[in-house]
Amino acid sequence: MRSAVVEATGETGASGYPRYAGNGIVANIDPSTRTVEAVLVDGAELDYGLTATVTS
Repeated sequence: MRSAVVEATGETGASGYPRYAGNGIVANIDPSTRTVEAVLVDGAELDYGLTATVTS
């Protein structure tokens, strides 16, 4: 398991959602549903079957 605190970058990702980044994680997150729409870990996409979640 890996966790990271990410902060808004002010950019929008290819998915159209705001981009957040921190500690090797880059994620596009839908702010209304808190769904991770896209994520890179150390520059690579997650392997099939792995998931990312948002917590506060």
